[in-house]
Amino acid sequence: DNFQFSGTAANTTTNRDILTDYTSGTEKLVFSKAVYGGFITNPTSSITSAQLVQSSSFTAFTATSQRFGYNSTSGILYFDADGSGSRFSTQQVAVLGTLTHPSSLATSDFSLIA
Repeated sequence: DNFQFSGTAANTTTNRDILTDYTSGTEKLVFSKAVYGGFITNPTSSITSAQLVQSSSFTAFTATSQRFGYNSTSGILYFDADGSGSRFSTQQVAVLGTLTHPSSLATSDFSLIA
């Protein structure tokens, strides 16, 4: 399965998806570079390891290279277009899993489209 995020920018209160049965390594999270502006200059269709930060207690980005943050305890996937929260605010994009959450995500779980 591919879960595509391309129509509307993330918004913690009005546009956060719940993916009840997401499986890392099997399914893809597909993000539009036009909607998720932190990738406009990225010529590839993938993210780097520097752009994904994750832990069981993740709540905030710590480097401007980071774009996605994943909290494996809550299952919340976050996005920040500049990784600093200064120009763009951090938004919750989705909750991955309802009863259980993936223990981690891989950069290969993400795909970027125009």
